[in-house]
Amino acid sequence: MIAQKFRVVVVAILLMVGVVGCSSKNETTTQTKIIVVDLYPVEFLTKAITGGKFTVMNVIPYGVEPHAVELSLEVRKIIEEGGGFIRVGAGLDSWANKIAKPDTLDLSRVVSLRQNNGVIDPHYWSDCDNLKKMVTAITDYIVAKDPANSSIYRANAATLMQKIGEIDRLYVSTLKGCAKNKIVVTHDAYGYLAARYHLTTLSILGIEPDEEPSLATMNKIRNIMNKEGLKVLFLEEIVSSKIPERIAQETGAKVKVLYSLENLTEADAANGVDLFEMMHRNLDALKDALACRP
Repeated sequence: MIAQKFRVVVVAILLMVGVVGCSSKNETTTQTKIIVVDLYPVEFLTKAITGGKFTVMNVIPYGVEPHAVELSLEVRKIIEEGGGFIRVGAGLDSWANKIAKPDTLDLSRVVSLRQNNGVIDPHYWSDCDNLKKMVTAITDYIVAKDPANSSIYRANAATLMQKIGEIDRLYVSTLKGCAKNKIVVTHDAYGYLAARYHLTTLSILGIEPDEEPSLATMNKIRNIMNKEGLKVLFLEEIVSSKIPERIAQETGAKVKVLYSLENLTEADAANGVDLFEMMHRNLDALKDALACRP
C-alpha cells in the first residue's frame, strides 16, 4: 500500500472539546459558530470568507493524504453536532456519505467536474473557475447562517475572487510561451490544471494514489521521457511512493515538488504556506520544467 488508511482520532478528540465541551446554556450559540470541513482548500477559502467570525475545523490533519482517511466515530460526532459541514464530495470523501447532516454543502455539486477513463476526477479545485464557484457557494452558505454579517463575508469573497483571477491570468501569460507541454506527475491529481492551461500529464499512479502502476505504464512513461527529453518528474510531498523516484533515477530526471493543493505538510503549515503560495510555487516549478520564456 502506498497510502495507508488513517483514522482521524487524535485530532477528532481535540476538536470535540470545542464542539461538545460546552455547557447546555451556551451549546446552541457555540455550535452555530462552528463549520467543519474535510479538505484543506475548503478550509482555506472558508476561513478567508468568515474572517474569524466562525471557527473552521478541518478533520483532515496536515500531512495526511485525503484519499487515505477513514471515518471515526469521533469525527462523525463532530460533524453531526457542529453548526455546519462543507465537504469536497466527488468520491474523495466517500466516508462522509454515512453522515446525516441535512445542511451539508457538497461543493462537488456546484463545480464543473471532469472524468478520466469514465471515473470522476475529484481534484476539481486546481481549476481557477472551480475555485471561484467554491467561493460563491461557501459565501452563500455562510451568509445563510449569519445574514447580519453578510456584507463582511461578501467583501472577503470579493477579495478572494480578485486574487484567484490574478493567479489565473499569471498562469495563462506564463505558460503560453513554453517549449514543452508535458509534465510527469506522481498521481493523477492534475487533470483540471492541465486542461485549463493546455498541458498534458503523464501520471505514474492513478487517481487514487495507492493504485500500483503496471509495468507497461512504467515502461511507457520511461520511453516518453527519454524520447521527448522530459527531465523533470514531479512528486507530491503528501504521497509516499518510491516508484516515481526510481523512474527519475532511471531516466536522469530531476525530482521536484508539484502541489496537488489537497493538503499542506506540517512543515509548510508551520511556515505559513497557504493555498495561494502553493499555486505560485507550482507555477515556478512548471515554468522551469516546461522551458518557458523568462
